[in-house]
Amino acid sequence: MIESRWGRSWQIQVLAALACVVAFALVGRGRRSVHVATAMTSAALSLTLTRTGHAAALPIGWRFTPRTVLGAGMWLGTLTTLVALRRSLDQAARQSVFRAFSRVALTGAAMLVTAGMIASWWYVGAFANLWSTVYGRVLLGKVALVGGVVALRIRQLAGDRVRAERTGTGGNRRADARRGGRRGEPAC
Repeated sequence: MIESRWGRSWQIQVLAALACVVAFALVGRGRRSVHVATAMTSAALSLTLTRTGHAAALPIGWRFTPRTVLGAGMWLGTLTTLVALRRSLDQAARQSVFRAFSRVALTGAAMLVTAGMIASWWYVGAFANLWSTVYGRVLLGKVALVGGVVALRIRQLAGDRVRAERTGTGGNRRADARRGGRRGEPAC
């Protein structure tokens, strides 16, 4: 099994994962080269995933699966970081960190959704396969989940607008943040 294409791909994937672990273990040292190494090993690991999973079945799989993995990592990694740091920072530092990280999270989410939509179209093949295949039904579930997240965000924005009208702040989140408003943290 190790001599097969699949086995060699797994070996490369394990090496990339170990390199990632080493790079991330060195992050606390504060050197820029370590941050570059974490980015490079993360990209290498996401590329190796295309050699063993369902992405290997399609000629375009290596183009979109790494983007999906990196986008998900950027989005969820950023959200995890923000949740972990939320209570340990004062209001001013938290607003600054949230503002900086929400751009990364939104970029990752956009990359995830775009690459996922393109890859999904190739995997599904035909519109009717959304209902007639297990993959299509799982994909519809994912779309419903993302739609629910978007709906919650729209609801939050509407609630912010109503609260802003009631309090007379005008709904300008950045201006509210500069004045020390409670809702100055951008959402991810």
